[in-house]
Amino acid sequence: MINSPVFPSGNVARYLNEQLLQENVVVTAPEEAQQLLTTALRTINSVTQKVGIDLYPTALGITLPQTHILGETYYTSAALRYGDYMAKLSVAPLSANLQPFVGKPIETDNPSVLRDLVVEFFRQQPAHYELRAQLCTNLETMPIEDASIRWSEQESPYRAIANSPSRCRRHIAQPVRCMWMKCCRSMRGIVLLSISHSARFNESGGKSTRHPASTAIR
Repeated sequence: MINSPVFPSGNVARYLNEQLLQENVVVTAPEEAQQLLTTALRTINSVTQKVGIDLYPTALGITLPQTHILGETYYTSAALRYGDYMAKLSVAPLSANLQPFVGKPIETDNPSVLRDLVVEFFRQQPAHYELRAQLCTNLETMPIEDASIRWSEQESPYRAIANSPSRCRRHIAQPVRCMWMKCCRSMRGIVLLSISHSARFNESGGKSTRHPASTAIR
């Protein structure tokens, strides 16, 4: 899952081209130049968004401002198949104590800031996240193979299907595992018990070989 309802590249082929562009052009540029470019493109994007155009220049490695990880809403972006149905899934902060974190900017000078924020929060209080599903109801307006197109929530709103509570943990001996990872594991168990599941978008399928390696490293 990512913190955007769409996968801007649309598919794996375009994503690969974007990564190669970043490696060959952006990453080799001086850090000061990267920061200036990021600031300029964010300013341009904020203006174009007012007229309904989102540039989202990820091909140049430009990211959105960093916000509090516990207030983020996460999306599969790509459609998943569940038996006779296709849907996109989302995990969103549900409990009241998470709402102040929604859209809250954070400083990222400390490389472990996200881990530290999560550890400190769950030392003191529990939290709830909600799992939601958005069903595909129209293949013309809700394309399956292009994840860069956002499905209309007016036509098919996200509907709550489960929630994942987390207990307060006062003694944390090892690095904290993200709340939504636990939610996704629980979700996957429910899905496999009830209906068959397969990725309908090649970006999701492409992750299948990377996830075990990433887990082993963590």
